[in-house]
Amino acid sequence: MVGETLASDGRAFPADGAGSWRESWSDLSPHPLRRWVARNFDGFITAGVVCAGLASPLALSESGRYAPLGIVLMLFWVGPVRGLVSAVLNALLLHWTTTTPGKWLCGVRIVRRDGGRLTFGRALKRELHAYVGGCGLYIPVAVLVLMASGFRVLRRNGATPWDERGELVAVQRPAGRVQTLLTLLAFLSVAAAMATSAALAHFISDAALGGQQGG
Repeated sequence: MVGETLASDGRAFPADGAGSWRESWSDLSPHPLRRWVARNFDGFITAGVVCAGLASPLALSESGRYAPLGIVLMLFWVGPVRGLVSAVLNALLLHWTTTTPGKWLCGVRIVRRDGGRLTFGRALKRELHAYVGGCGLYIPVAVLVLMASGFRVLRRNGATPWDERGELVAVQRPAGRVQTLLTLLAFLSVAAAMATSAALAHFISDAALGGQQGG
């Protein structure tokens, strides 16, 4: 079938056109590592940029200290808050573009079985399912256990539970040098963001403690 791609269930998808992916996004095999990097990229960096943008008008309080910005950054460091922000952003982006910044770098798009884009409601349901069932609300220990479990399920079944339940398909760019470099860039960005976030949280905590002692 020229100009079409077969999904795992045998349906043919158009290679291009409104609401479908291009021929270069034809890899239907599971890529657990890419998916993990993509979700963490969006959780830390995409959501972080938005939070920073929203927090910037609050950078200085009336007293001239950075207390409001510090509060926002501390809330961002709290996993459940960051995860919820990321879920809503991801849903909007999946609805509009079929991908997110992290997924684009890692070569992943999420579409319906017929190749069309998700409605916002369907995308949000998917992201909330992934947020709760795949990331454990980003609660320490729970997030590690559920991500490890999701990694094994994706390798075994070729799809995540939230994509299977929503009758969705993940399509990827085929592996290659360019894709490997993009995934590596995303991974290094995630590692740097995690380290920076931890350092900022520690700095703000120390600054707040010092301010209380000084007061």
